[in-house]
Amino acid sequence: MFRNFLTVALRNIAKHKVFTLINVVGLSLGMAIFFLLTGYVRFENSYDTIHQRSENIYRVESIFYKGGEKTDDWAGSTNGYGPAMKANFPEVESFTRINWNSSTRVVRYQDTKFREQNVCFADSNFFTFFSYPVLKGNPQTFLNAPNTVVISEKAAHKYFGKEEPMGKFLDISTISKTYRCQVSGVFKDLPINSSLQFDMLMSWTTSPEWVRNFWYQHSSYTYIRVQPNTNIANLAAKFPALAEKYKTADAMKEHKWAVDLVPLHAIHLNPAKTNEPETKGSRTTVQFLLIAGIIILTYWQGKLYQSIYSKSY
Repeated sequence: MFRNFLTVALRNIAKHKVFTLINVVGLSLGMAIFFLLTGYVRFENSYDTIHQRSENIYRVESIFYKGGEKTDDWAGSTNGYGPAMKANFPEVESFTRINWNSSTRVVRYQDTKFREQNVCFADSNFFTFFSYPVLKGNPQTFLNAPNTVVISEKAAHKYFGKEEPMGKFLDISTISKTYRCQVSGVFKDLPINSSLQFDMLMSWTTSPEWVRNFWYQHSSYTYIRVQPNTNIANLAAKFPALAEKYKTADAMKEHKWAVDLVPLHAIHLNPAKTNEPETKGSRTTVQFLLIAGIIILTYWQGKLYQSIYSKSY
C-alpha cells in the first residue's frame, strides 16, 4: 500500500515539476519565516529568566483608589514597602530595592567624564537576590558600606581602560550633590533580555538616611521573593491594611493604598506604565507573530501536500 502510494506521489512530482518546485520553495520560505518569528517570540519570553527561583520573584507596583475608583497605577513603589512587607507577611522571604530617583548623573574619574543614565542606589543584597554574574568583588558584601559603587564590565573599561578598577574612586554627581564612591565590584554587562538595565549601582547606605525607608516617594522598584505556593492574590489583598499603619502624612491619606504583585517574567511584556525607565515589549504583538508563523507554515505544508498527493488517487 505504502509502496504504491509513494510510487504515485513520485510520478506526480515528476509530472508537475514546476508546480512542485514552487511549493517546495514556498514551504522553505514559510519554514524560514516560522523559525524567525518563533525565535523572536522565544527571545521576548526569555526576559529575566536568568535569575534563580525567578518564578517566586514579584515586583511590587503601586495602585491607589479613592471612592472606590482607581486614581493612580504606577510601576514604582516607596522605599518603605519592602521592609514593611518582610516584617509583617511571613509569605515574603526577602526583598530588594533599586531607586531610580535622579538616576541621570555625571560620573568622573580624573579627566574622564560622562553623563550616565540609570546610576541608581541598590540594596546590599541586590546581587544575591538576583543572579547577575559578578566578575570582581564579593556580591555578599560589596554593597554593604557607604560610598561604594559596583560597575559593569563596560563601565570599567570606559573609565579605567586597562587599569585595575577595584579600589578606585568615582565622583558621581547630580545638580545638588556629589558622591565620592569607591569601586567595590565589577559585574558582567547585563544581557539584552534583562528588564533592568544599568551600568552602575551605589550602595543603599550612600543615599540620604531619611530616604532609605521613606513612604512618600514612589521612585523605587521593590522586588519580593515569596515562599513557594504562595497565594499572590491573598498576599496583595493584605497590603491596604498594612499601609494604614504607615501613611501618616496628609498626602494621599484619603486614598486606599494597594499593590499589584507582578511576576518578574511578565514585566517586559506588560503594558508600559508612567515613568517606567525600561523598554517594554508587547504581549499582543508576540502572540500575533506566533499565530502568523503557524499559519504561514501550515499553509505551505498544505500546498506542498496538495501538489504531491492531489492526483494520487
